[in-house]
Amino acid sequence: MYSNLFNVARSWWGTFGQDGVTLATSYYSDTPAEHDKITGKPGSYLRSRSNIEEALRRGIPLYVGIVDVLPDQRVDAARAELQQLGVTHINTDWVRAVGRGALPGQSPTVDDLCGRCTRGRAAVLPNGDLAGCVLARNFPAGNVLTSRLRDLFNGASWAELSASIPPRRSGGNPCNPDCNPSKDGSDCAPAEQEACDPAY
Repeated sequence: MYSNLFNVARSWWGTFGQDGVTLATSYYSDTPAEHDKITGKPGSYLRSRSNIEEALRRGIPLYVGIVDVLPDQRVDAARAELQQLGVTHINTDWVRAVGRGALPGQSPTVDDLCGRCTRGRAAVLPNGDLAGCVLARNFPAGNVLTSRLRDLFNGASWAELSASIPPRRSGGNPCNPDCNPSKDGSDCAPAEQEACDPAY
């Protein structure tokens, strides 16, 4: 389950603690000012950190991805802080121009994806949209509220989406073969492996 851990209802902890559930979140800095600047939510640092601590206290499997957004961002210090808290699964990624990572006036493109979307993975978003992975929410291929998932996977929109995503190249400057963004949920997630350059 992916969450920014900003608003966590007390009742959700029971769900997070069920067998087979892994919790993943993003983190940005060890300082409240920088963290909150990136999220645009005052108090997000304190609330996210508090909920990370609660997840650890409860023994919930937790993956944290540090997303590098700003020049000279305190990424290393954020990693050290998470390690001090007891987080053992920490990796970094850069901000991708998809979803809320797109800058004003910038349109998301499939070139910003890692090349694994739709290839053995998919994501159903909270509104029912079917996407190639959690980072491909800008490119839906139907909606499970209006169509059966099996029909969507066998449909033209899914085939067209899959064909539009450039595969990871095998020569030149490919991603490290160990860069596998699908260790805990078959989704692209920066919390799972160190970032690699999605050059095609």
